[in-house]
Amino acid sequence: MRVEKYNSTMFKAKFVNFENVGKALKDRHGYSNQQVSFVKIDPFNSGDINALESASKCWVNDKFALNIYHVACALRNKSKYYKGHEVYALTSQSANYENIKDDDILGLIQVSPLEDKSMFIERFQVDPDLVNSMQPKFKGIGTAILNMLKQMNDKISCFPSPEKSVKDFYIKNGFKKSPDEINYYVWQKNSSQV
Repeated sequence: MRVEKYNSTMFKAKFVNFENVGKALKDRHGYSNQQVSFVKIDPFNSGDINALESASKCWVNDKFALNIYHVACALRNKSKYYKGHEVYALTSQSANYENIKDDDILGLIQVSPLEDKSMFIERFQVDPDLVNSMQPKFKGIGTAILNMLKQMNDKISCFPSPEKSVKDFYIKNGFKKSPDEINYYVWQKNSSQV
């Protein structure tokens, strides 16, 4: 009798890399380094889609999570309008990526490729509870996500939302405003930037 080996692994979020963020100490007087996971969402995995949907419904006062969820659904449906787009999540999970838990998602980002092979940030959302809390359980989520993208591409650009705090966040993370555009910010590895 011949027994064939095959991989029965279901589609799942793909682990990209670990990154460190700050996690509040039990006494809430400071933060310690906490390793978190940056994963690429698999739009063909219903578990990933369900986790995005749940996060988008639970994140009160978010701006982009619902849109990111809809893009993941469009990718699943092979929409020509989102060709090359990718969705990533930063999660406090350290394993079991085939079962992304919505409660562990700390932030989401949707990116697309530009003609010059650089990466464009379409939408970026950190869990609003972490952003709006005076003493969040985790801090540095947005910077951790950008750090992961910087490892993946030599040039990243975006049109940030108009709030000063958002623009300051990008500037703090090495992005520079393009002198030729009204609201276009660019980060480039090892260059004088735009």
